[in-house]
Amino acid sequence: MPDAPGAQAAADQADPLGWSYQGQRGPDQWAKLSPEWAACAESGQSPIDLPLDGLAAPATEPGLAIGLELPPAAVTLRTNGEVVSLFASPTPTLVLDGSRSAIERVEIHVPAEHSLSGATFDAELVFVAQGAGGRPILLSFLYRTGAPNPAFDPLLAELPQGRVSGELALKGQIPLSGFVPASAPLITYDGSLSAPPCTTGVLRLVIAQVGELSAEQLTALRQAVPRSARPAVPRGERGITVRPFSSNPGATTTTPPAP
Repeated sequence: MPDAPGAQAAADQADPLGWSYQGQRGPDQWAKLSPEWAACAESGQSPIDLPLDGLAAPATEPGLAIGLELPPAAVTLRTNGEVVSLFASPTPTLVLDGSRSAIERVEIHVPAEHSLSGATFDAELVFVAQGAGGRPILLSFLYRTGAPNPAFDPLLAELPQGRVSGELALKGQIPLSGFVPASAPLITYDGSLSAPPCTTGVLRLVIAQVGELSAEQLTALRQAVPRSARPAVPRGERGITVRPFSSNPGATTTTPPAP
């Protein structure tokens, strides 16, 4: 792996964000750290534990399947010391019931923030898009330790090590499409951004088919990405729905979930 970009930041350095995933400025304190982050203590937050009951035969709502358009892209990595994000050019697209939204970035969280019926996972990739009217739409892919995943290899080869801040243009192209299953059940709920300002009214989409990466790949990912997972918050009375997902936006096939 290459040296850290920008090189700002040992783990014990003051956090310019004013918040952290751990310690005295961790998630249970976010709402107290700034009036602009008061939503972090409100209901309707993310992440949550998602139930798998009834997902064997997902119900299809009217409209097109949710899908992704992921052309080959050059990728720039940016990190603020807490969250590692990937920015692709040309910009990928999320298609939701015929409406196209640009995917602004892909966040890497270690461990995963969402869980499925109490089962926790080792990593989560979050595709962040802006939907109609500026409503954020966040699409998550969960990963657990298992077989090697070739999609992670070109990314892990270039991720800088350690908790750093800065920007780095990755060499070559990172095939984001390699992280995406051909089709799968998709759990949807109304949630929030999972870091300050914890904006609510966010459409959260979580793929219920869990991917894998090897123990060696997970070790490399943990070395490059700081612990960046907000603990699950209460689901409350929020409804959970299931939609079909396909990497081909025009397809509507589904597969059984893998817990």
